[in-house]
Amino acid sequence: MDTKLLSVIIPVHDSARYANSLAEMVMSQTYSRCEIIVVDDGSSDGTASAFRNAFHSCDSVSVIEQDNQGSAIARNRGLACATGDYVMFLDGDDVYHRELFESVVSVMSSSGADMCIFEAAAIDCRNGVRSPYISYDAFPQGLYSRSKFGAELFDVVRTVPWNKCFRRSFLADNNILFQSLPVNNDVCFSVSAAIYAEKIYVLRKCLIDYRMYLGESLQDKRGKHPECAIKALEEVWARCSQMIETDDEAFQAFNSLALNAFFYSFYASINDEDMSRLVWVMFKESFSYQALDDYPKKKFKRRSDLVKYFAVKNADCSSLRYACLSHGDHRDSGSFQKVLLAIKLVFAGLLGFSWKRGK
Repeated sequence: MDTKLLSVIIPVHDSARYANSLAEMVMSQTYSRCEIIVVDDGSSDGTASAFRNAFHSCDSVSVIEQDNQGSAIARNRGLACATGDYVMFLDGDDVYHRELFESVVSVMSSSGADMCIFEAAAIDCRNGVRSPYISYDAFPQGLYSRSKFGAELFDVVRTVPWNKCFRRSFLADNNILFQSLPVNNDVCFSVSAAIYAEKIYVLRKCLIDYRMYLGESLQDKRGKHPECAIKALEEVWARCSQMIETDDEAFQAFNSLALNAFFYSFYASINDEDMSRLVWVMFKESFSYQALDDYPKKKFKRRSDLVKYFAVKNADCSSLRYACLSHGDHRDSGSFQKVLLAIKLVFAGLLGFSWKRGK
């Protein structure tokens, strides 16, 4: 039986109503060699007291309080206190399957991986519908080197921290921490981990149900902070540019991620000033795009990435905004894929070739 210690870090804010259910999920886990570190990020609803009461019979749980500084600082605080061989970062409002801890410790211990990633489902809290959210159908379960994912690296690993388990010494050796941003503060952490990891274990098991549409949507938050995704990728570039630039597939993966992050942020922007600033940051001040004009166009991951690159670089914000608004409410997350398709179609003519969906 595995005897490795697992540290589970859970940042919470005004989450007193979830204390009892989270305690029940943690105490019903099939693996008990764990330390649970709950970090209360300046709550005003008695969250810390609620969690201490819920876990009163569990000696392996500590509740840390801090002023409201955001989930990134809370996770970093928890990581600094962690003593486990492995570490996970979970959210306090999701649903953990009973075998979550045992499953990740088992594969991390037997494989020697730097990190493992596992599948997840999503629960739409508006109607209770549960559906697949993260799946790895294209990859048999097992241990992979980063190079095996090629230009699909970030499509596979994703930027969320809660479907992953890390070897704690791996995070410490590479100084991988969460970036202090209002939103997108997990991007630099997850992307840097994927770049530095030599061995990644793909666990083909659904172990978490992610609750969606709880309170203010992530789309609304991103609309208030449209530059955060770009700032996150600038930080990745500052940390990892040497590794990215010397690996064609890593470069393709990074630029695809950056383009998609830009379009997502542009789509979520509230006004023309934010949109104009985003275009300026992306193409006048930012990381790898200063060198992209000299990058062989055939090396873009997908033709649609090349389309998106020229669409934003050559088009003005009013045209992009028109493309969004002409295909439904640009604040409706359900229409996002239609918006991207519209933008691609509107600006495909700039490139002198015909763009076809899926090519």
